[in-house]
Amino acid sequence: MKNPVVIALLNFFLPGLGYIVLGRKKVFGALALIGSVAGWVWSFTSVLPFEEDSTVAIIAALLTVFYAIAFAYDGYMLAKEEQLV
Repeated sequence: MKNPVVIALLNFFLPGLGYIVLGRKKVFGALALIGSVAGWVWSFTSVLPFEEDSTVAIIAALLTVFYAIAFAYDGYMLAKEEQLV
């Protein structure tokens, strides 16, 4: 049994890793993890810093937080569901 809080934290900080550790949605988790890491590398190497317009950076940060919360919630619910079975 996997701890739902741990799965949620993994999915929050590294979207997709919680799914892989949980053993569910493995392909989706791997693709999400690869996409997240690739996005971070791209944003820190070619997009940042936003000297001209910080609005883009703020919107990107907010979307990233919402994305991470959605992954954390889904991972938590899947782990909770596994505990009930």
